[in-house]
Amino acid sequence: MKALMTFLMPCCFLGVCGVAQAQTPPATAPDNTSKLVTPPTATPEARPMTFGDTLTVPEPTATPDPRVVPADPLTVPPPEATPMPRVLPEPAAAPAKTGLPLTVSYKDGLTFSDADKNLELKLNASGQFDARSYYLDDSVAPASFDMRRGRLSLSAKLYGFATLQVMGAFEDQPHLRSATCDLKFHEALRLTVGQMKVPFSTQWLTSDTNVDFLEYAGAEPIYTSIDRGVQVWGDLFGKRITYTLGAFNGTGLDIDTNKGDIDNYKDVAGRLFLQPFKGLEINALEGLYLVGQGTYGRQSVPTRRYETRGLASADFASQVWRWRTEQTLGTDGRNTDQIAARVDARSRWGAELHYLNGPFNLAVEWLHVRYEDIGIYHQYYSGAKRLKNDLVLMQDGDIDSITGTLSLFLTGEGKTLDNNGYKQPAPKAPFIGGDGMGAIELLGRFTMTRTADDLFNTTKVTGYVAEDFGTKPPTIVGEGNSVTAAVLDGAPKLYEASLGLNWTLSTNVRAMFTGTYLLAANYKTDDNGVAANGLLSGGSSDLAYPLKKNRQIERELLVGARLIFKI
Repeated sequence: MKALMTFLMPCCFLGVCGVAQAQTPPATAPDNTSKLVTPPTATPEARPMTFGDTLTVPEPTATPDPRVVPADPLTVPPPEATPMPRVLPEPAAAPAKTGLPLTVSYKDGLTFSDADKNLELKLNASGQFDARSYYLDDSVAPASFDMRRGRLSLSAKLYGFATLQVMGAFEDQPHLRSATCDLKFHEALRLTVGQMKVPFSTQWLTSDTNVDFLEYAGAEPIYTSIDRGVQVWGDLFGKRITYTLGAFNGTGLDIDTNKGDIDNYKDVAGRLFLQPFKGLEINALEGLYLVGQGTYGRQSVPTRRYETRGLASADFASQVWRWRTEQTLGTDGRNTDQIAARVDARSRWGAELHYLNGPFNLAVEWLHVRYEDIGIYHQYYSGAKRLKNDLVLMQDGDIDSITGTLSLFLTGEGKTLDNNGYKQPAPKAPFIGGDGMGAIELLGRFTMTRTADDLFNTTKVTGYVAEDFGTKPPTIVGEGNSVTAAVLDGAPKLYEASLGLNWTLSTNVRAMFTGTYLLAANYKTDDNGVAANGLLSGGSSDLAYPLKKNRQIERELLVGARLIFKI
């Protein structure tokens, strides 16, 4: 063993020295760090290593740490897979915008329209606040502050063909005032359907915000109110002629008969509005207008809108006359002893002349109403069965109203007129929003309303007794009671005179001041001081004292003011 170690030690020393000499760069200092030298892997051209060959030593592999116990490959979870990058879908394209851009403007209301004015939406609102007081004789009409009108209107124009409009009335009992669809096929042919003003009387057709005085000169049945129906109309010969033909229920607004009509009868209406000198360069006659019109309708019973409400006077709170055909002599809830009327027909006729010349305006209007075969019947009902129906009075009769109006703008403005009535001018120099006085107008109006005396004829009706029914009478409920039956009760002839001062501060604000004097021409009292043929003071008001309301008087004076504001 000692001999073997003696032999191997010189050999190892010589091998190490050779390798160190071969790896030491000639230009650097010798590296004293010992390295583990591993013989190179044999190649196909391997040859015996000789002294001086360069030995290539591979990087040593890490020696396993004996203190670390290798994990069991069956219990070690496989390495997590590298997550694939998430590919998001391309965002969906934004939906194309629909509709048209609108512009907003303000003129007589808030208007939304497209660039070509093919579509237009307009919103309007107005209010009227009144202060009224009554004087003369034994007037019992109550002085009051009142929200006379509050209106909201929405209209739309579509491509110059269709015009849609809805208006709500929020004074008194809120209701739908008008709702129409107007289709324009040609200037000479248009169709309107819905709830609208029946074409009769320029005074009535003039909108509430353009009236001359606090109240119209007349009321229903002289005027036609608003009704549901259909009409065709159009302009001919350069608007020298405007015609209107229509058919209507003949019962009034939806609030009056909200299920439609009360019978199968309908009213027909026609109107011709003429401006014969329009465009003929005859300046003095350019503003001359002539109007003719009429309505006719069969009836079954008196309607609430045109008959049983009575005829309101021009001072708003009182009545010219009231309808007296519907009265009760007695009832127990099932059996009823009453008087009631049937009406065969109602017709109207009218003629007008209007003349406008700058700030001056003259208007004359004659309106005529004819009732045929108003029969008053004494009736007895037991449940829904009519046991008695006896005629006690039959009358025909006419009502005539003639009105003349003069007005003058002291500040130079002038009204305009078309088939839909008068329109007030914008002030040349507004008081609100300007440095002027606004538009100032002086006005005067006179009206005579004459009702046929026959319609005031009376008859006394007493309640039924058992003997009136033979051997099997029903429960008698009206025995010993009586009523005075008549078609009308009030003033057969009434004169009205009004003076007015109107101040238009701007297109949105207008102040009105009116004095209206009423005189019952045929007023009389008997030896007991009981009045007849008089104005029914407070008859259209909310006067709560029943012993004063409808007091017949000879004269009454209204002094009132109104503020109209429009949005």
